[in-house]
Amino acid sequence: MKNPLNYIQKYQHRIKQILGIDRKQFLELLKQAEFKHQERQAFSESKKFESMWQEEDVNLNYQLQSKCAFVFFI
Repeated sequence: MKNPLNYIQKYQHRIKQILGIDRKQFLELLKQAEFKHQERQAFSESKKFESMWQEEDVNLNYQLQSKCAFVFFI
């Protein structure tokens, strides 16, 4: 079976037999899984954004230190 979700959607009358939950519970489980996935995606994106800003701060600090050192030696 390549994709269990496709199988379950194709044979909805077997949800209770396969998973041990009724169709309503199965749909609620899918909603919760989708919400959790979106939550993790948003968290991952926020970490990427935070990391990007931290790298830029490091670069700006390095540039500022370099300019200050150059001015100091002049």
